[in-house]
Amino acid sequence: MLPTAEEYLARVGISKEECHAIAKSLTGSTDVFPVRYQGFNSYTIQGGAVVVQIRKEPLELETLERAMNKPYVLQTTCKQTEPFYVYVTPYGGRPSCAKEFRVNRAAQKTALRDLAVFLAQSCQYPVTEMGFSLDTIKEHLELCLRLPGIQDKVQDLLDNLRNRFQE
Repeated sequence: MLPTAEEYLARVGISKEECHAIAKSLTGSTDVFPVRYQGFNSYTIQGGAVVVQIRKEPLELETLERAMNKPYVLQTTCKQTEPFYVYVTPYGGRPSCAKEFRVNRAAQKTALRDLAVFLAQSCQYPVTEMGFSLDTIKEHLELCLRLPGIQDKVQDLLDNLRNRFQE
């Protein structure tokens, strides 16, 4: 079971009020709110067109920075590292997450389409450009096989990806 926002923030050692004050100062908005679906390793707040993440551990920025030049990865900037990490990202649209996937077939189809576009683009640009191996992509797709109702489509992607890299 995922921790509640309060449990996560207690582990980090910060209150919701402190997080919201940080978000207000970084976004310039007085109307900040926690995003609907929280991650396991962060507390995320939106203010206007900016998303702020409070994290106990750092993001892997080396990989993220190489990916940020692509149209499907938003610019992420670290604003603070002590006593916790604070990252800002422009709001890129309605998010999808695993919790929503379990109940929303449209979100499953959208995620699968986005994944297919990403994989098609990774065939056009060498996968090594972003530091991801074929095995990493295959592992992610195999996790997607667990999503209800789309296993066949994901399996087709896996099969075609394997064929593409064997050529």
